Amino acid sequence: IIRNTNIKTLGLAGCGITNRTLWELAIIKGSQIERLSLNNCWKLNDNGLSKILKFDYLVKLSVLEIRNCYKLTEFKNFVEFKRRQKSKRKINILIECCDLLQRKFKDAELKLDLEISSRIFNDISEWINDDSNNEDLPYSNLIKFNSNNSIRNL
Repeated sequence: IIRNTNIKTLGLAGCGITNRTLWELAIIKGSQIERLSLNNCWKLNDNGLSKILKFDYLVKLSVLEIRNCYKLTEFKNFVEFKRRQKSKRKINILIECCDLLQRKFKDAELKLDLEISSRIFNDISEWINDDSNNEDLPYSNLIKFNSNNSIRNL
């Protein structure tokens, strides 16, 4: 059925679809799917959907429903996929979750934002504390960054 059908919208809510079948679907038809409903698919876990999103198989996906899929625990790939869809493909994806999964999604967003901010701060800190760059900065002797990422005035 998967191989011989043009699929844009696929509703699999409440069925026992496995990670393996979801992988087959993503590999064969992932470039066509725009809407995917996996609500109450109790067999799915992070080895399926999360990794499919990580490896970018669903490039046209704009709506994803994952209510009550409680074996999904890792949401970093979901957050990165959502951001990739918006920045790279100009697709504002709607991810509909139950309250528990929505909290996990928001926690993953916050954690990723903190990681990105930390990397930016560390890069700036390394750059500003690099002695070879001091000649380019007229006020470099006034501000230094400590190893604990706080600013100290000289």
